[in-house]
Amino acid sequence: MPVTAPVAQKDIARDILTLGSAGLPGNVHTAADLNAGHVYSGHARDKIPGETERGDQWAWTGRENSRDHHVNPIKSEFGSHAFGTDTGGDAGRPVTDHNGLMSDGGEQAGYFDERTESLQNVAWAIRGETEKITPYVPLGPTDLQKALLEGMSIASG
Repeated sequence: MPVTAPVAQKDIARDILTLGSAGLPGNVHTAADLNAGHVYSGHARDKIPGETERGDQWAWTGRENSRDHHVNPIKSEFGSHAFGTDTGGDAGRPVTDHNGLMSDGGEQAGYFDERTESLQNVAWAIRGETEKITPYVPLGPTDLQKALLEGMSIASG
């Protein structure tokens, strides 16, 4: 469900918004390479398919396994305005799946489901109310990822 969409604003010719990016082409090194007024990027933490915690189970596989789309627009060195999608709490429902829509009331949520942090931040970017956008805050590894890392540490040590 990679989404890259131009965002129109009155004083800016073109803005770009990426959500759940499975990677940008290798010839796009920074946000400046997109020749846009602003670039906004959001994606949930990387998780392993089958996990139910907050996160996106497919975007990372595209970035890691594609032939030429390894650029992650959420990374600080890329230079986009990274925003939250899975912070939770007062920020809105956290994204739990790579899909755009999962449910408008259940525990699972895609990037465009009602009351998600992701959808709210997209709206703030489109409206030009960027001071209301929640910041991207990395969540760290999931419980399964922690267990796998711990198991690898024990096996090698």
